[in-house]
Amino acid sequence: MDWRVSQVSGRMIALFTILTKQPAIVSVRSEGRLSALAMTLYRGSAAFLAIYGFGSAISFGVHLLMARLLGAQSYGYFVYATSWMAMLLLGCNIGFKPTVIRFVAAYKARGEWGAVRGLLRCSMAWTIAASAVITILSASALWLLRPGFDELGTTLALVALAMPFMALSDVWSSAVRGLGAVARSQYPASIVQHVLVGITLVIIVLVVGENGGAVSAAGAFLLATIGSMTVARFFLRLELPRQVLTLPPCYFFAEWLRVAGSNLLISLFQAVRAPLIVVISGAYLDAQQLAYYVAAHRLANVMSLALLGISGFASPLIAQYFALADFSKLQSLAQLAARGAFAGALATPLLLVGFGYDLLGLFGAGFATAYTPLMVLLCGELVAAAAGPIGFFMTMTNRQRIATRIEAATSAIAVGLALVLIPRYGILGAAVAVAAGSAVRNIFMFAAVWRQLGVRSTIF
Repeated sequence: MDWRVSQVSGRMIALFTILTKQPAIVSVRSEGRLSALAMTLYRGSAAFLAIYGFGSAISFGVHLLMARLLGAQSYGYFVYATSWMAMLLLGCNIGFKPTVIRFVAAYKARGEWGAVRGLLRCSMAWTIAASAVITILSASALWLLRPGFDELGTTLALVALAMPFMALSDVWSSAVRGLGAVARSQYPASIVQHVLVGITLVIIVLVVGENGGAVSAAGAFLLATIGSMTVARFFLRLELPRQVLTLPPCYFFAEWLRVAGSNLLISLFQAVRAPLIVVISGAYLDAQQLAYYVAAHRLANVMSLALLGISGFASPLIAQYFALADFSKLQSLAQLAARGAFAGALATPLLLVGFGYDLLGLFGAGFATAYTPLMVLLCGELVAAAAGPIGFFMTMTNRQRIATRIEAATSAIAVGLALVLIPRYGILGAAVAVAAGSAVRNIFMFAAVWRQLGVRSTIF
């Protein structure tokens, strides 16, 4: 039944109850369901965000320790290697991180455990195959460019070896998230990985000394990645019901690959948009101005933390309600998610408007000149928070092709504006390009969700 018809019917029943002086059972239960959904969403999002924040703090401490133990040059080599890995990892996952979340949540809602087993088998096999191809190509390129395997070359090689293990860990953690254990799905990447890197690095330095440089850090990273993959696999075994292990697997190859391909393109557009703005800025501005812009961008990104927590917890719920065709709950979830993300984000602009000059000044002399670009970036983040996890309402409801076109258009608009505005207005032009891209992306996504699903993701 269409959710609008259901809402009208509910109101008619409630009106009839009032007129006949009977207890308003339907109305109370409806409010109870809404309150339960709100509490579930906000508590789960807070837990998701707390784990992410705690993991970020651990990561910061580990990188600080790494920089002190290795020195600036060796630490720079390690950061350079892991930056390359972050981009190449998209090819290793081939779009299966969001794909696994969506289908596992949907199959769980419908009790299709054979399909869950088939999806896990295929996603693991395809991830291993894609990771092998990317790793071999990376090793071949590395051999041609740096045949001597100096410190940077060895570091790049060790980090490349870690990619298949990290890709598998991501897929298994996505399956755990799809099964509903959202907080637990965060532990391998947010907590275990960083803790093991720190412990392993200290042990390696104690054994071989500080002369190992970036190679020691890369070795610690490789071992920690294997450890976090093992933990992700353990958590998946804990969450999987017995039916998954006993029922014969069901396969829907064409559907899985089609969705994963679109999700891969979405990830690529999202991943390259911000770095492209920085690259364009670097072509027209000096390094000092570029540093000012990066500092402002990092401060503005703090505003997206609430949306990150809401999105992380809401994504499997979106897939579950869509699989059950429960559009009434989808509408409630969309509104609650937008309200939660917007309310959580409001504290950031109030803080940055009042103390933005001081916070930018912490980066060093001259950084306060990025205050106006910071305000512009905050406007874009505020629009994104007000729309809520609108992108997941597209990718988790079989609208990933439309989302791909929107992400492509957003990237084209943002890059086009950057090419026009940065030469004339400097870092302010870069901020306008990023904020405008964010606003356009969320407005288009909102319109598409409303038109396709009849769901309005607004705070009102």
